[in-house]
Amino acid sequence: LSTLRLRGAFGYASVQPKLSQLYGRYVRNNLNVGGVIQPAFIIDGIGNPHLQPERSSEIEMGFDADMLDERLMLTLTYSHKQNTNTLINRQLAPSAGAGAGTRQENIAKVVNQATMIQAIMRPIERDNFRVRVTSNVTFSFNEIKSLGSGVSPFGTFEQRYVAGYPVGALWNQPILGIYDRNNDGYLELDEIVFADSLAYMGSNMPRYTMGHNIEVGFLGSFTFNAFIDYKGPFTQNRTVGESDLRGYWDVNIPMDEQLLPKIIAWLPNKRDLQTVRELRLQSASISMNVPASYVRRLGAQSIHISLQGSNLGLWSSYRGRDPMLNSSPIGERLSDAGNTIGLTRNYSLQFRVRY
Repeated sequence: LSTLRLRGAFGYASVQPKLSQLYGRYVRNNLNVGGVIQPAFIIDGIGNPHLQPERSSEIEMGFDADMLDERLMLTLTYSHKQNTNTLINRQLAPSAGAGAGTRQENIAKVVNQATMIQAIMRPIERDNFRVRVTSNVTFSFNEIKSLGSGVSPFGTFEQRYVAGYPVGALWNQPILGIYDRNNDGYLELDEIVFADSLAYMGSNMPRYTMGHNIEVGFLGSFTFNAFIDYKGPFTQNRTVGESDLRGYWDVNIPMDEQLLPKIIAWLPNKRDLQTVRELRLQSASISMNVPASYVRRLGAQSIHISLQGSNLGLWSSYRGRDPMLNSSPIGERLSDAGNTIGLTRNYSLQFRVRY
């Protein structure tokens, strides 16, 4: 152990609700009153005058260590963040009368914890051969500790806020069984048995994320580089039309394959929720610095050639083309059915000549 550095930090912050979140939002419009167009203001969003500022406190601690003659550099960080009066959008009943459909509410207490580990390793370091591996691993989870006094669990049919579970966790009615009561080999709605109540299906945020970058240099001029990442487990809602699934058209396939399209067609609230794990080869490249003897013949100072590829491989438990087609960092949903084009696989060949 050549170097050891300890780190620690504490932070406190608050977020004030906007005036429109407190008192509602109004927009100007023209209305027909008794056959005469009159200027008016209409409600565009319902406010909540009881909102409190969201407050958060966070503790972060960790260490940085260099060891084995600096062939291994290790960084570990642990963070614990606690939010009180967390601001979230709560779905309103249609009888509320506003077109927006949601308004801001406070959740009493939410806890977020994360452990991040980074390791930079140089196991082989020679003139004509070197290996460098950089690994990042993150373990994270959040939990609603309390909704507040007198506040019942709320949310949509599939995404709910319940004390003791992750924020915005996914819920559904589990299928208890399927029974071909008339023995015709064709699945009917009344032959699917659902549980009477919703059950927790999982969090939509991955519990573990890992990224590994491998760099290998050899023969003095060549460098190979690859980046691999892993995410999981997390619960994914696959958005797909029933007519795009084989079980919708082919009644001769096994009944368990008929199940999903029947559920989507007959019961729109019953989603294809699934636990997903994915390992992805994000990119790989090989490059060469042309030897100086050849460079001088062309009158150049340096020549660099590289072949690169991205989105090269996916190994996943996801029932569909690609989990990334059905999600994005900002929460949009894209269908992986029909004519949607999957994520493209790209290759590029580059030449850089310096004179």
